[in-house]
Amino acid sequence: EERCPKEIEGVVGGNVTFCFDVSWPKIEFLYLQRILHGTEKFVNGFHASKSLTSTWPNTKTTKNKEIIMSGLNVSHEGEYYCYYRYNDTTDQTMSFQLQLTITAPFSKPSVKKTCGKKDVDCNITCASHNGYPRQTITWQTSSNVWSRVNNENQCPTTKMFNISSTVYTNCSGGEVNVSCSVGNNISDTITLCGSQAGPLSNIMIIITITISATTVILGIVIVIKRCRGCKRQKQGAVVKNKGAKENLMEEIRLTESKETV
Repeated sequence: EERCPKEIEGVVGGNVTFCFDVSWPKIEFLYLQRILHGTEKFVNGFHASKSLTSTWPNTKTTKNKEIIMSGLNVSHEGEYYCYYRYNDTTDQTMSFQLQLTITAPFSKPSVKKTCGKKDVDCNITCASHNGYPRQTITWQTSSNVWSRVNNENQCPTTKMFNISSTVYTNCSGGEVNVSCSVGNNISDTITLCGSQAGPLSNIMIIITITISATTVILGIVIVIKRCRGCKRQKQGAVVKNKGAKENLMEEIRLTESKETV
């Protein structure tokens, strides 16, 4: 492994170390500079006989002749050049290029669904935020009936990306499991079309409803018949009581007639 790599990788919010393969006892000066919009800007460095000013505030030098850059953000990405000269008679300034690459991991993707009535038609959106560089969303699903719309926007200040992807399914294939990923970052899995019953389930539902309805109707018929039977019994009892009462009155009249004679 190269002790002082020319290609350096850093993460947003972290720090990186620039080291330099030079013969330090002979160094007169070493300057690290950044190319910005075609213009070189001084970052930090070393000089054998004087102190250096106007250095970047997020950098510092070490006793090991390294430069540490902290608080990294996307704007720090790019080309850097190291200029150095030895304190000999050649009076020659030499240089080499360094490349700093910055990354930021995207957030764990979130999945949300918006469905129509009875979950027949569903739009599913996967979103992930604050990542760099740009990446694409990958869908994992058991269905192949999809219509996809991808969106992204880059924050003008942080230069990081927010990305989203929306897909559509009409639940024609029954229950569907869906998840999405951004790189190695995978979302939770959600289930769609769970309320959509297949053909066999529909038949069972119809049979269940039919049996229930038949049971209710039979119950109503039995109750009606019992009520009618009770009504007839009451009517018969009234007729019998009325006849007995009439007979008793007739006997009383006959008795009164005999006594009068």
